[in-house]
Amino acid sequence: MQTFRDGQSAILTDDRWAPVYFVTWFGATSEKTATGYFAWNRQVIETAIRTKTPTVLISDATDAERPPPKVRALMAELSDAQPRAEGLVFSYVVLPNALIRGALTAMQWLTRKPWPIEMVASLPEAIERALAALDGAGARRPAGLDPRGYVRPKRPT
Repeated sequence: MQTFRDGQSAILTDDRWAPVYFVTWFGATSEKTATGYFAWNRQVIETAIRTKTPTVLISDATDAERPPPKVRALMAELSDAQPRAEGLVFSYVVLPNALIRGALTAMQWLTRKPWPIEMVASLPEAIERALAALDGAGARRPAGLDPRGYVRPKRPT
């Protein structure tokens, strides 16, 4: 697990279930946490491409807050710079908050490339879709990953 933290902003990554990677967002993302996350994200995508391993990213934005405009623009720029791996890397974003869905939609408008993400309403739904994506790609499921049993990390203090 890695933690990117800056004041009240925190992003936790969890690779215990690779090739399913969990990312839990807390607070309003800062420039520092966004930069750290996207560097980590690039490594995950590049590894999937290099090893030809179907990979899933589940971003849990349940406790995320709307980032400031400057950070939204930075995240759009960093997203554009990420390598693309359609059909190999699948991404699900848990967004129960309408304001965050709106911010994410606005960030997508700022990008030059489409974001290969699917928004879902709950973490169990994201895990179910992740497992189905791996099945569809003919990849192995991580042992013990249960959509109803996964416990999300708590906000770091």
